Order: sequence, then structure tokens, then C-alpha cells
Amino acid sequence: MKFAIIGAGSVGSLIGGKLSLSGEGVALIGRNHHIAKVRNVGLIIELPKEKKLVKNLFAFTNLTDFKKSQFNPQFFIFTMKSYSTKQSCEELLEVFGKKCSILTLQNGIGNEETISSYFSSEKTFSGALTMSVSLVEPGRVRQNTSKGGIGLAPVEIKNKTKEIANSLNKIFKEARFKTKVFKNYRELKWSKLLLNIIANVSSAIYDLSPLKISNNNELFLQEQMAFREACKIISKLGLGIVNLPDYNVNLLKFVMNLPQPIAQLIVKNKIGKSRGEKMPSLWQDLKKGKKFSEVEVLNGAVVKYGQRLQINTPANDFFYHTLKNIVEGKLNRENFKI
Repeated sequence: MKFAIIGAGSVGSLIGGKLSLSGEGVALIGRNHHIAKVRNVGLIIELPKEKKLVKNLFAFTNLTDFKKSQFNPQFFIFTMKSYSTKQSCEELLEVFGKKCSILTLQNGIGNEETISSYFSSEKTFSGALTMSVSLVEPGRVRQNTSKGGIGLAPVEIKNKTKEIANSLNKIFKEARFKTKVFKNYRELKWSKLLLNIIANVSSAIYDLSPLKISNNNELFLQEQMAFREACKIISKLGLGIVNLPDYNVNLLKFVMNLPQPIAQLIVKNKIGKSRGEKMPSLWQDLKKGKKFSEVEVLNGAVVKYGQRLQINTPANDFFYHTLKNIVEGKLNRENFKI
């Protein structure tokens, strides 16, 4: 199968590189410096136990040039930040038309609905990546741990879409990803949100690592409250929480509902062994001076659904509006540093 990865940074390049190594046709569409390196040298993938150089990738910086190559992908994979989804859909629609099939591996709530509004729900497939990936430098990506994989789900439940999801599952497995197909894409994405929100926005606001957040009693209590609020939203929506590849999200829910001292001890030990001092995505975006933030589709989604369902979400409300105002220059982040 032929895949085009739109927004090929760290995540998209790792996925594209591993798909290419397994024999699939892959084109990367990304930023100039990274794409230039891939074209000239190839893509270096640093895996936990080995290093690979991928040289048979097509690489482009825009969709117009990609269209001229006549690569003709059967699937587009979205790996750009969620705040770029609408613009990417508009550009893709203009260049390739409405018949595109799209798999989104983006974080947050709402990407599937946005994509479906442009290309139909039958051609939209949901995915959740539970792997830690970094762009070391242009042309080089690193899979930080062997833990994690990809969850997949069709947006529209039909025999045809189920077959396509199962075909994607097989392809990703052959590319050495741990994968699983889920029945309900909303359960998949809300369960992933529970992983995404822990010590993410708080790290950005307070300029502290996840490990330091989990070591601070007051800050951990905020995390616990925000997590529990998200669980209330999921329950009110009539959704279940599903376990993702290598991540027992139901066990995490159980732990986060324990009394604070017990939950904090368990979580900080877990974070210390995995994420530790590695700064999360929302902190990284703020450091780069980006004027948009994925907090909109993470804690912001909890707040918006809370308003719709008449559920109070004070912890997520604080996280969402504080970081949003910092990003927009309405609040001084220095006032929140501890």
C-alpha cells in the first residue's frame, strides 16, 4: 500500500520510515530542513536496539509538488499538530479532491469530526499512538522506548471500514508496531486523552518536568482532580475506557481514584521510570514560541464537554484557560513558576 504522511516530523517520520522498511510505499510531506536531509541522505531511525537508514522515501515540502510526482497514495496519514488539522484538510481537498482516505494519529478530541466534515466519515480512520518519539535533528528520529504501539478504529462502522481497519492493522504489525483494532473510535481517543493530560499542561504552565510535578503534593492534587473530571465526562458520554497498546488505562484510572498519598507514590514512581525529566509536548510548543497549543483539544475538550453536559471541571478549566492565555500573551508565565 502507498502512504503519504502529512506533517512528517518525529512521529510521522518514524511511522513512515518503519512502513517503508516493511515494504510499503511512503512519501513524507514536512518542513524544509527535515525534508532536505531526507532527500539528500535518507532518514535515520534510532530504535531501542538498532539504528536504520531509510533511503527509499519520497519527500516533499508541499502537496502541490507531491501531486505532480504521481505517487498516488491510497492513504494519507495525519501526524501534524491538531491546531493545523483544518488548514491541512483544506489544502488536501484543494489539491487531491474529496476521495482521500485519511488515518489520523493526532492527539486530542475532535480531529476525526473535522476530517469527516471534509472527506466523509467512511473515509476517515482514527488512531492513537502510545510511543515516545523525538526528532533528534533534521533527518534523524528516535523511538525513545520499546513500549507502546498504535490503536486503530474506523469512524463509521461498516463491513467495508472494518475490513480496511483490519488491513491497516496487519500492515502496521508487519512494520513492527504493536497494534490493536478498537470498535469505538471515541473510546480510543478519550482513553488516549487520559494519558495525554497527565503532567502535560502543568509542565508547560509551571515550567517543571513531569517528575517534579508528581513530587509536588499540591500540583499532583491538581493532576488528580483534572484526571477525575475527564473520567466523569467519559462516563457521562456513555463511553468506556479501553486499554491501549502497552498501557493499562483502566488500571491508571483505578490508581488516580485512590487517596492522594497512595496515588501520588505510585504515579511518581511510574513517571520516574518512564518520562522522568523529559519535557512533554505542550511545554515543547511553548518553548518554541508557537502561537497555538494542543491544550485546546486536550484539557479544553474536557472543559467544553463539561459545559455541554453540565459537569463542573474546575481543574481542567484552570489548566486550559491559564495555558491558553500564556500562549496568547495575556498572562506572564513567570508568575506561575515555582
